[in-house]
Amino acid sequence: MAEVQPESLMSEQKKMDAKIEALRAKLENGDIISGNIIEELKKIKNDVSVFRGTEEIVKLNKEVRGEITAIKKIEANVEKHADRVDSIFSTFESGFAEFAKMKDELKDVSESCTGLRKDIEANKVALSAMPKKDEFYQIKSATEKALEGIKAEKSVYEERNKAVVENVAELLKKTKVLKKRLLLCLQLILRRSIK
Repeated sequence: MAEVQPESLMSEQKKMDAKIEALRAKLENGDIISGNIIEELKKIKNDVSVFRGTEEIVKLNKEVRGEITAIKKIEANVEKHADRVDSIFSTFESGFAEFAKMKDELKDVSESCTGLRKDIEANKVALSAMPKKDEFYQIKSATEKALEGIKAEKSVYEERNKAVVENVAELLKKTKVLKKRLLLCLQLILRRSIK
């Protein structure tokens, strides 16, 4: 992609503006000349009514034809210049629109690059804080050892828990037996006290 040079585009725009103004001046001069010719034709028309002889009319007709031919040449030249100005203006306008579009695209790319740069910096910081491969292996082996220890302790705890459950069940049985004996004792005491 070619490098965009706003200064050269502005200088081209100024040159085009100067050419356009020059062509406008020529067009205005052509309009003024056409207006003058039309005024002269009106005067000649009035003068023709004064002339009675055919020689004068024929002579005047030749002059008018010459003037009309000159006017047509001027008109064709003016139209040619107007077409050139129009094509130059449309070329410049499309170039300027492309420049504006490229400017917006460059701005978007610049913003994207800024965001990517920030993301890369953040990732660098995160990566520098991450443990190395050896540290991962050390953490893994330490974790595996801790899990083995937990499994060993789990079986010990399960055995203790089983013994505690059995003791509690036995205590419950003894409590029921004691409760029954207490009830019997109380009933005996109550019977004796009533008699």
